[in-house]
Amino acid sequence: MAESKQERLWQACTDGDLEIVKELVDDSAVDINWVGEDRGDTPIHRACRFGWLEIVKLLLAQKKIEGWWHSILPCMSGRPQGGGFPPVG
Repeated sequence: MAESKQERLWQACTDGDLEIVKELVDDSAVDINWVGEDRGDTPIHRACRFGWLEIVKLLLAQKKIEGWWHSILPCMSGRPQGGGFPPVG
């Protein structure tokens, strides 16, 4: 089965692939707040967890972003990009 655009966004936020994230957030068909049945995190949660601050900034700039409030504080702690964070919650 082909990977959905939401799944691609989620993975790009996990991997720190800013170019893919930019491409997908501009697509009105992509739900940037998507949580898959087996996932538990939104794309912004993944970007925060793995320290991708530029992706977090990009996602926060989207008017349609939701559910970021408990992820943003670890992002502001000064961890290096790709440094990872402990699981939220």
